[in-house]
Amino acid sequence: MNKIVFFAPLTAACLLLSEQTLANGFGLNEQSASSMGTSFAGRSSAALDASTVYGNPAGMSKLKEEQASFGFVLVVPDVDISNYSASNGAGPVSGRVNNDITPPTPIPFNYYVKPLNEKWHFGFGVFSPSGLGSNYDNDSAVRYLADKSELTVIHFQPSLSYAVTEDFSIGLGVIASYSENTMSARLPGTDGKLEISGDDWGFGYTIGFLYQITPQTRAGLVYRSKVEYDFNTKTKIRDLAPSLGPQNMDINGSLSSTMPESVDFSVTHEIDDRWTVYAGSTWTRWSRFKALTVNNPNSPSPLFETLSQPMNWHDSWSYALGASYQLTPELVLRAGVALDDSPAGSTQNVRFPIADRKSFSLGAGWKASDQITVDVAYAYVKQKDFTLVQQDEIGNSFQGDYAAAGHGFGMQLNYRF
Repeated sequence: MNKIVFFAPLTAACLLLSEQTLANGFGLNEQSASSMGTSFAGRSSAALDASTVYGNPAGMSKLKEEQASFGFVLVVPDVDISNYSASNGAGPVSGRVNNDITPPTPIPFNYYVKPLNEKWHFGFGVFSPSGLGSNYDNDSAVRYLADKSELTVIHFQPSLSYAVTEDFSIGLGVIASYSENTMSARLPGTDGKLEISGDDWGFGYTIGFLYQITPQTRAGLVYRSKVEYDFNTKTKIRDLAPSLGPQNMDINGSLSSTMPESVDFSVTHEIDDRWTVYAGSTWTRWSRFKALTVNNPNSPSPLFETLSQPMNWHDSWSYALGASYQLTPELVLRAGVALDDSPAGSTQNVRFPIADRKSFSLGAGWKASDQITVDVAYAYVKQKDFTLVQQDEIGNSFQGDYAAAGHGFGMQLNYRF
């Protein structure tokens, strides 16, 4: 069976999200500006506001008032691609490679928490857990491997928490996840177009635990389950070389894909009335991504019966440390650092060029009134420079040096009813 290798994971971000986000793989961390100030250290143990619906639903038990949190993080990527070359079976491929492969993109989030009684809390969150997006020029040297990628994943998560004791609580969130995607590449010979699109709903859950070890120290543990998608895909072929089959085709197919599970553990410790320190780590089972394959059994041309992208990713860890300082009763300052391992290893593709990352963040929280607080944050992330080498099974190849960094600007409004 013939097959073409050209596309990346069909699980990604809210709207068109940057590949240069503050997490690795295609995961996103940008679900809270208050947590962003400490590089997301202590996310599962801090329970700062209603965004704990994502960070750890058990943390809702620490919120004594009904409240809502909503905001966004604007991600501004800075990518430099140099020393590149491309070829196919006919020889060298002409064209430059644009650096602006992803535009500045906002990542929104919304949360609500309501105490039901002294033991039970209800919460609801709408956010994006993962992200991928890239857009090369139509005449780019990589056009036969990748052209444009636009993907969407949005999680809707109703949650409950229960205070088992004064010091120990548990939380459960049920995830309904919507994902849609559109990806394209150019076809050798005629510079025709190949485009795949699809959408599906997937379901999963989050379970969290929060334990107050001492009056100053608490620990949080969160497990986020896998979410499986069965996409009904449509493959559009336009201006195919006549010798390879019909010039224009619309082919219905399928793809099975899984967003991997993860485990997050963190600790929050109050040193005194002003200083609080945070630490956290996250494990993600990226090894689920060995390959992703679109099956088109009714394709008029055997060339498009199977469209596949090898991944061969491995499990990865991320680590973060942070601190906050209560400067005045109304103003808290935050800072943090994080390390994020890349799951890609030696397997890279131009749709999603990733490597190990380091990030640094600053943030602040301002109590505007008894009901309103505002959080802002800035993060800088630097990806390790690397040389990307990719070749598919029909002879399209590309090599280039990638240097990437990114800036994140977060803002969040919290309202207590």
